[in-house]
Amino acid sequence: MSSTFVDEAVHLQKKVLERSGYSDKTYLPESIRRLPEKIMTFEEQRKGTEKVIFGAIDDLLAKTKVKAREIGIVIVNIGLYNPTPSLSSMIVNHYKLGVDVLTYNISGMGCSAGLISIDLANRLLQTQVSAYAMVVSTESTDSGYYLGKDKSKLVSNCLFRMGAAAIPL
Repeated sequence: MSSTFVDEAVHLQKKVLERSGYSDKTYLPESIRRLPEKIMTFEEQRKGTEKVIFGAIDDLLAKTKVKAREIGIVIVNIGLYNPTPSLSSMIVNHYKLGVDVLTYNISGMGCSAGLISIDLANRLLQTQVSAYAMVVSTESTDSGYYLGKDKSKLVSNCLFRMGAAAIPL
C-alpha cells in the first residue's frame, strides 16, 4: 500500500494503528489490501461484504440452532455501502429464505442504525409472533477509504474496519 500513499501518510497511519490497540487480525477488505494493483470495484466490495455478513449469519445459526426457514424478518443496517440488489435480498437469496420474508435495509445512519434496527424488529415481531427476526449490523469500508494526503482524513482509514454481527429476536 505504500506505493499508493506518500511516505508521510504511510508513517501517520502506521503510528495511529500501532497506538490504536487493533491487532494484526482485524479485517481489512481484500480490495484495500491489494492497492494499488487492484482498484476497488463494486464487485470487490460486494464480495467482501458477503464474506463478513455470511460469516456472522453462519455463526449465529450454528450457535443458536435457529433454522434459516424460521426467519421471517431480515433487517440489515450499514453506514456507507448500499448496493442494488439490496443486502437483505442477498441474504434472502443466499439462505433460500421464503418469498414472504419481510426485509428492510437501513443505511447512511452510522452506528445509531443498530439501535433503530432492533427497535424495528421488536415492533414487527408484535405482529409476526411465529417467526424470528434477524438483525445484521455491518460496515464496509471500501467506498469510504481515503487515498489522499490530508492527515485528518487518513485517521479514519485506521479507525474503521469491515465486519458484521447478527442477532436473532
